[in-house]
Amino acid sequence: MLSGSMQYLLGRFSSLPALPLLKEEVKGVTMEDHLTFVVHPDMEKAFGDYWQGRGYDLAGVWRTMIYPARHIALAHKAGQPMIGLSVPNLEDLQHDAPLSNFLRLYGTHCVGGDGGELFPGKPQHLAYRVDESADLEQVRKAIGCQGFEFIGSPFEFTDSAGATLRQCFFGLTEAYGTFAELVQRVSGPRGEEFAGFEAGQIDLLYSAYDGQSAALLAKAVY
Repeated sequence: MLSGSMQYLLGRFSSLPALPLLKEEVKGVTMEDHLTFVVHPDMEKAFGDYWQGRGYDLAGVWRTMIYPARHIALAHKAGQPMIGLSVPNLEDLQHDAPLSNFLRLYGTHCVGGDGGELFPGKPQHLAYRVDESADLEQVRKAIGCQGFEFIGSPFEFTDSAGATLRQCFFGLTEAYGTFAELVQRVSGPRGEEFAGFEAGQIDLLYSAYDGQSAALLAKAVY
């Protein structure tokens, strides 16, 4: 189940790593929240220029500390799902870290655009938006019934206005491979919406992803 805009976005590219997609509609999942690419730091400007030329503007930047990187959101003027880019620090590319490993596995480009040109970055994950009134555990159970495994329990962060962000990853089947995500933003008591993401929670999510990838590697060896 993909919206027309997301089908269009994914249809623009070929030779993509396979993304785990929901097989049928799930009550409480309203639409896609964002599609995130991993981008080599040398290609960040070219990536941004491509999407800004197609109606996307910078919405926010979050810098992580456990796995040093910049996680950037681009929002579309017409309200389409956000485009994300995760950019590892240049000096950390040689380290055994999730984003670096992803680039080593899948490369730094895909083919796409209007003329079949090389495009900077590779899609890493697709996030689905969960309605703020939905029971996240029931949504997780319904997705589990489609054969997907979650990477641990959801992480939750509440800001100073009382708005809450809940996130969890699922669908990882290969170490440091592609996956999917659930995002639920719950408004605060005065109706304030949670804006964007939170750097510490991104680190927690990637710590769980790193651990699950290590377990998959160990399972493959033994």
